[in-house]
Amino acid sequence: MSMDATELGVVIFSVGSYVFGTKVSHIISVVKSPDKIRQIGASVPLFSLYQYMDTATMTSPEPVFIEDPTGYDGEQVAILVDTASGIMGVLVKSVNGTADIPLEKIEPLPDFVRNRVRTSCIWGIGRLGEELLILLDLDRYLLHIAERTAEAVNI
Repeated sequence: MSMDATELGVVIFSVGSYVFGTKVSHIISVVKSPDKIRQIGASVPLFSLYQYMDTATMTSPEPVFIEDPTGYDGEQVAILVDTASGIMGVLVKSVNGTADIPLEKIEPLPDFVRNRVRTSCIWGIGRLGEELLILLDLDRYLLHIAERTAEAVNI
């Protein structure tokens, strides 16, 4: 029996004052322990979304080397994603949980935002009650950062 999806399952996370949502299906794991983040950082590329939130492009290719995974108003959380290039992760301030957003509460990225934020990784805005979520394609975002990092290394 086939049913049309009426909701999108998202993981909600924060970076600074920004609140994001990404498809649950993109996430492998959420790691909250600083010691485990250090262990993962030794074998999995981790990128900090903090460094991208102060710029309009969100495309800096710099990976984060985990010496001290604390800071930015507290401990960081690593979200691990299985991309076409392997497992990669992003460091965020907190993971606030999961939610199902009704599809009618998801809107495309407004033109005035699309013109300021030059990224195809932000694909929409979701409304969850009174809260607005920036809908981010973490898989695409991480692949984009990995490609830019590889280009920078090959130059």
